[in-house]
Amino acid sequence: MNITKEEIEESLLGGAQVADPGASPYHPTDLSDKIFDINVLVCNYTQNPTKRKETRSDMVHSLINMLTKANRDLTFYIQDLKQSKCIEPFCLSSKQADDDGADHQLFWSFIDKLCEEIRDEEAYQILKRQIAQFNSLLAEAENTKVHCNPIVFKEFYMRKKKEKFDENLVRRFHKKLFEYQPISEDKLREMQWEAVIKALNMGILDFARKPSMQVVEEVSPELTTKDMPCDFELTDQFKRRYAKFRQFAEKRGDMLVFNYVNYGQYIVNNRKKFDEKQFQVIFNLDMELSLIHKEMVRGENNYFAIVKELTDLYQMKCIKQVRTDQKYDEDWFENFLNRFFDSEAGRTFVLLWRHERKRSKLKAAFIGSLRAARVIEDSYANLGRNIMKADWRTNKNFSTYMSEWADYPFSTWIIDEVG
Repeated sequence: MNITKEEIEESLLGGAQVADPGASPYHPTDLSDKIFDINVLVCNYTQNPTKRKETRSDMVHSLINMLTKANRDLTFYIQDLKQSKCIEPFCLSSKQADDDGADHQLFWSFIDKLCEEIRDEEAYQILKRQIAQFNSLLAEAENTKVHCNPIVFKEFYMRKKKEKFDENLVRRFHKKLFEYQPISEDKLREMQWEAVIKALNMGILDFARKPSMQVVEEVSPELTTKDMPCDFELTDQFKRRYAKFRQFAEKRGDMLVFNYVNYGQYIVNNRKKFDEKQFQVIFNLDMELSLIHKEMVRGENNYFAIVKELTDLYQMKCIKQVRTDQKYDEDWFENFLNRFFDSEAGRTFVLLWRHERKRSKLKAAFIGSLRAARVIEDSYANLGRNIMKADWRTNKNFSTYMSEWADYPFSTWIIDEVG
């Protein structure tokens, strides 16, 4: 198969620049597949070279077409990444990448060898141009990923978590709950440790940054608890694995809760190193911990039940619509609550929450304090009316309670912290 003059001209112009503006939008997963296919084609040819010019010409023609499409999509991908829209791990890196794996190095050596073989052929300059552009765009994507908004790592993780949802795991969990009836808080903590131990022993975090000896020793008290399974053996290897785990999970009370930005970034950076079983376990651990945590928060005096109530309130559509700045999103609120409940003001709030008749007033005063701190902006009457529409359990005096925010000692902390 011969390359036409039109194809040569298109390649010399650069496929990414001449892409049809009306074409269907690319998808980052499709781009990842395109790059994988390029790698496979080059590796297969290198392992099974041919001296037949016609066969090699067909392969080079296919490679140029694949590179043209990948370069076009890489351009779109970089634009999206700069706008914090997406992220996707690739099977290849640029020549500039400082990668401890050899896959990309082999690929580029294969490419150099192929170009050397066709140096005297018509397609040589076209292929060299597409390869140079491919390498340049991969390098730009790598650099953009390093400096992108970290939220894209969380969003990547959530997309993959949805894809990896395991219904059998949910069924097994509820069967276990039934067998363990009546469920106690002690038993739930035991189940949490069992899930963590099993997953870490699968090596899912073995590629994470090595912790210092001090950090490893600091986790020892956390791992010598009565909630551990009776057959648990605290080895040095497990202490190191758990120290890595704490880079990605925070301990909130009795719960081990993932930091999805860090967890997502770890997966993106190491996707090529996981086998499929490990990859599934990464998401299964999160799903199982989430199921356990739902059982933990059922007690209405529980600290995490309070967090859930306030989070559900803050995520109401009527609250989202009146936030004064995009920075006051769900991640901001989660971090804000962590600081709040670590403070004396937050501990006072928890003590007051024990009185059931005060809870509606406390929630209203909390929202009223956020309004006073200019996190949200709307009239008390309108806010109260819309919150009541969203949740029929809302007290009819919610608007009045919001306006009384200054009567509560925790309101000063909220205003000072936001301001």
